[in-house]
Amino acid sequence: MNERQQSHIDYYLERLEYWRKRKPAHSTARLLAARDADEAHPLRTEEEATEVVEYLWRLERQQDEEHSG
Repeated sequence: MNERQQSHIDYYLERLEYWRKRKPAHSTARLLAARDADEAHPLRTEEEATEVVEYLWRLERQQDEEHSG
């Protein structure tokens, strides 16, 4: 991950917590956090975006497994 991608991820996670506290549906909170991160820390290439999305997907899946098991 490059610095831009890491900034995007960090900001996304911060905004996700913010939106979750406001209690929208889970998918809505994720979309709003993604929008915020895209505006604050835009990614330059499709490859960068793919890496970020895959990382966040793995992180979410790992957290779901920790909470369920």
